Amino acid sequence: MFGYYGKILVADLSTKETSILPIDERVASKFIGGSGYASRLLYDLIDPNADPFGPDNMLLFMTGPLTGTLAPSTGRHVVCGKSPITGLWGESHAGGHFGERIRASGFDGILIKGTSDTPVFLQVENGESEILPADHLWGMSTSETQETLKKNNHRMQVSCIGPAGENLVKFASIVNDERVAARCGLGAVMGSKKLKAITVNGSNKIPLASPDEFKELAHSSSKILGEAMSMLFDQGTNMYIDIGLMFNDIPIKYFQEIEFDDAALINGKSLTEILTGRSACYSCPIACGRKVSVAEYNLENIAGPEFQTVASFGTNLLISDLRKIVLMNHLCNQYGMDTISCGSTIAFATHLCDIGKADYGFN
Repeated sequence: MFGYYGKILVADLSTKETSILPIDERVASKFIGGSGYASRLLYDLIDPNADPFGPDNMLLFMTGPLTGTLAPSTGRHVVCGKSPITGLWGESHAGGHFGERIRASGFDGILIKGTSDTPVFLQVENGESEILPADHLWGMSTSETQETLKKNNHRMQVSCIGPAGENLVKFASIVNDERVAARCGLGAVMGSKKLKAITVNGSNKIPLASPDEFKELAHSSSKILGEAMSMLFDQGTNMYIDIGLMFNDIPIKYFQEIEFDDAALINGKSLTEILTGRSACYSCPIACGRKVSVAEYNLENIAGPEFQTVASFGTNLLISDLRKIVLMNHLCNQYGMDTISCGSTIAFATHLCDIGKADYGFN
């Protein structure tokens, strides 16, 4: 089956054993990769009554048939499971290079089941896997965890949780580099399973039906996409702040206001004042990621906030100091928390104080 290795790695944290689950070709032809295949598979595997923090919930890190190929913008992966926030379907996507390294390790996905009684991490490389102790990693920030695990192998990619996931914060995220699978609280599910991190690496090549023709098409489409998305390259995703405000698609003071006069202080153009570089996900010609430095907070060459984060901590909280938004984004990434849910929770708490329904000392 071209585009697939035909297997998902299964890691049972309760027994500390790993096994292989074959890809069902009939399902893959109808539910193509990523969240499509994940939703169909987990529909059969997860009991609807399972506790999101219990051993019967599962987490599936899944890729699609194009992930890890030369096709443009194909580095993303998805994490799926039962959300502790809603008790329903949870699906969270992330960019970076972790998805490509899953494929290079020889698998189409990684299924986590069961619960460990002590902290562990899963190591995957070239078709081999091992569940290892992670007591020395427990309590570390996401950057500390990644630096520790990558110390002797920088080609390796790491997806991990921070203290928020360990403490079951319901909007905890899963971080690789500074790309984040943030939505639905699946980082807390990792924490409930005592799974601190997954490392992936390898040198496997994805089987393609017509490699030469595919390579030619990938290069030509990458050039077209890069040229079409030049504004996104120039300003990053924060270019949407101005557009979103124009169409009332940005939250302002917990959706209580309709105008925000300081957009020019937090939009894509303003970010250039602290810009130190750009970053791109695997095989992406756009490079919308921003690297920034803020001397007053001792932050050097870190990931800049995406537009959702600027909206959540900026317009939503009526904060127009971009450097403070950068700091809040960084703290969330280090602790492993979803910036959208975090900012929205603070905005809601502030709103409750404003209308006299609570007294948290916010104003």
